[in-house]
Amino acid sequence: TVSEVSNVASVETVDEVSNVASVDVVDTISAVITVSEVSNVASVDTIDALTEIINTVDVSLVGREFDTSNTTISDFDAAITSLQMDTSEKNMYSYYVRNTGSATVIAKLEISPTTENAYFVDDAATAVEIGPGENGVIVPVKYLNYTRLHLTPSDTTTVIAYYNAQS
Repeated sequence: TVSEVSNVASVETVDEVSNVASVDVVDTISAVITVSEVSNVASVDTIDALTEIINTVDVSLVGREFDTSNTTISDFDAAITSLQMDTSEKNMYSYYVRNTGSATVIAKLEISPTTENAYFVDDAATAVEIGPGENGVIVPVKYLNYTRLHLTPSDTTTVIAYYNAQS
């Protein structure tokens, strides 16, 4: 255990560093040869200069949550909505649709400020055509409090749909 290190001109090899409570200022890092893992980084305010980073650094974000939900919609032949989600506190989210049936499906998102059906409007720029045996990913263009998936088949078909979000 080292309580404090200050005014170090250089360090050749460090095998492991753990339980670092804080680092206030990093002025310059001229070279990083290998970093195996960096995890549980709550925040980094300022790094003045990173002159050269040679290998890959994997960073695990603290406080991030990942939500997922899925459904199978079997043998439907008319427009249907599914996976209605409160997306108001999500940083990123998307819908994945796998068409396991034999008819083409138009998939798009609908958004609304409330859960009432009358308030939902198309996020038309998200519309994708997904043929039999194909997959599609739909990313929102517009945002409101609620988002749901809207599917319109050309004939009777089956899809598997996923909602994934990060907050």
